[in-house]
Amino acid sequence: DPNTSLRVGATVTAFKRYPAVEWVLEFENRGTQDTPLLEAVQALDVQLRTGYSRKPVTLHQLMGDVCGERAFLPFEADVEPGTGAVLAPNGGRSSNGAFPFFDVQYGSEGLIAAIGWSGQWRATLDRSTAGPATLRAGMQKLALTLHPGEKIRSPRILILPWKGDRQAALNRFRRLMLFEYAPRQNGRPLTLPVALQCFDRYVRLPDWGTEAMQIRVARAAHNAGCDTHWLDAAWFEGGFPNGVGNWFCPTERFPKGLKPISDTCHQLGLKFILWFEPERVAAGSQIAREHPEFVFGGDKGGLFKLSDPAARAWMADLLSRRITEFGVDAYRNDFNMDPLDSWRQADPTNRQGITEIRYVEGHYALWDGLLAGHPGLFIDNCASGGRRIDLETC
Repeated sequence: DPNTSLRVGATVTAFKRYPAVEWVLEFENRGTQDTPLLEAVQALDVQLRTGYSRKPVTLHQLMGDVCGERAFLPFEADVEPGTGAVLAPNGGRSSNGAFPFFDVQYGSEGLIAAIGWSGQWRATLDRSTAGPATLRAGMQKLALTLHPGEKIRSPRILILPWKGDRQAALNRFRRLMLFEYAPRQNGRPLTLPVALQCFDRYVRLPDWGTEAMQIRVARAAHNAGCDTHWLDAAWFEGGFPNGVGNWFCPTERFPKGLKPISDTCHQLGLKFILWFEPERVAAGSQIAREHPEFVFGGDKGGLFKLSDPAARAWMADLLSRRITEFGVDAYRNDFNMDPLDSWRQADPTNRQGITEIRYVEGHYALWDGLLAGHPGLFIDNCASGGRRIDLETC
């Protein structure tokens, strides 16, 4: 734009084997002054051919994770002329109570859509009284000015239009996800592990969190026919949840760290999964005491500032060192808190959404860096169950 020097770019991917297209938008201030207010940006904004008002438009969805019997169940709703539907997760985790994959059907055709934004996205389907419907998606809250030289990105959008057999279209979309998005090892989609996980914070043996017991469990995993030993929360000082932020082993229980356990796994032909929750910091933990400037909440604990490049670099270095010294094959990233309030409270008045953007970008940079620095590593995405599943985390 010659008047404001705001540059908008789109990186678009069209697939040869699938009738699908994906894009992400980028906004950059190339001028010497702040831009005017940028708000209500819709990364997806399309009108659907649903003109005949007497024919229903059906929105097919999944529940998202609610840690209950309804989690991930499919459901559908008809959108009548003059009405609409709104989809959004709870608390800033992308599949917490809503799921960023859905299908809009009109008769024997439709549009499968997916959103890649590991934060607070929002999608709306509005149908006019005459019948045509408009589908929009983007961040739920964005109203900011961009400083000179500053750049932000939008949620990633993937759409696959279809006609005819809806089940065939869904299978086509599954193949697209499996072969173009899912992690790969040795050129093939990653094989899910068959893992033995022996820890429960409510019922456990007194010596569960020791080197000797974990070596015993690794052997039990091998004898049971598993291919992976999974060491979950509470291997660290202070236990779970009070010790999150202490990413080191108690020496009396693990005098040589966790390397003897991973060595046993590898001798048995097993992989080793280890649990972390780097984004939550407990009061009194090492991070809260030594680096309160890295925490929303300071020395009282709270959300780790992945939005801060210095904090993210510090955490990336710590996790990378632990992965190497412990011999970790799979990095399990849990996330048991809602970040949205922390993001919004940190935003300046005329910069609503900027903390969320920088945090989400930092989350992706952290994962990309760990994968690049540890060939063969894979990430197990956990968030109070499955509450941060979206196109990007996939």
